[in-house]
Amino acid sequence: MGPGVIAIVVAVAALALAAEWFARAGRLADYPLFRRSEAVGYHFLPGAQGTMRGRYRWRINAMGLRSDCDRAPGPDSIVLLGDSTVEDGVYTDQRETLAARLAEATGRDVHPVACPAWSLENMFAFLRANPALLGAGTVVFVTNSQDLAALNRWETESAQPTRRPVSHACYALMRATHLVRRKAFPFLFPPWADEADRTWERSLEQFLAGYRGRVVWAFYPLPFELERGETPCAELRPLLAGRAETFDIAAVPGWSLACYADEVHPNRAGRRLLLDALLAALRQPGGTA
Repeated sequence: MGPGVIAIVVAVAALALAAEWFARAGRLADYPLFRRSEAVGYHFLPGAQGTMRGRYRWRINAMGLRSDCDRAPGPDSIVLLGDSTVEDGVYTDQRETLAARLAEATGRDVHPVACPAWSLENMFAFLRANPALLGAGTVVFVTNSQDLAALNRWETESAQPTRRPVSHACYALMRATHLVRRKAFPFLFPPWADEADRTWERSLEQFLAGYRGRVVWAFYPLPFELERGETPCAELRPLLAGRAETFDIAAVPGWSLACYADEVHPNRAGRRLLLDALLAALRQPGGTA
């Protein structure tokens, strides 16, 4: 091996070590951990905690919910169900999540049953696996049209890590490029949940037949639906008629395309309006916030 090759090897090794130090010092791979589940698909690993980028704290309680509340649900509690729109993501501090802000505003325990990329069937599956959650007096769903699909299964370590990575720099790179790689090489990844699968309808019927508390349901519009004037969750609405209190986020004063951070999630302004809308719904006759 000549001097030139040795110099290149040393330079590459130095860059790799520097990248690893930078990723660890900046906590760039401090993502929540997950547990694979045959019944639920996947969910947060109970008892895990961290601080993404040293700024955004997250904690998963013993039930597997992103929450600082460890009390069992009671008649005055709220169970808040959804996907990443409800969970808010790793770049939102625990105190700023929708569930935490709803708990602060209402003075009630709020138990967020929510995970990134969950479908409605994942939410029902988690309730079936954790029936103690049905002890809450109020259940609130925030659902978009893409949630009406089959159970979403665990995908990859880059999307739902089940263990701490050996190399934080490599993991941060894999995470940052996950969606790009998924779109470019879909054959290397498990398929998304089948939207033609109607299992969620049976799960919905079982839930509505068995739950005795208050059910509040928010229909969350995706940006393309808002732009085209389409109705979110059109298949779901008739199944809830007369059986749940429903409302449209699109009808909230001030809601517009300016409320989105990307193709799905709300930005800061959107999150504030979403919270206000939930509070207004909870204060309607039939329950108090």
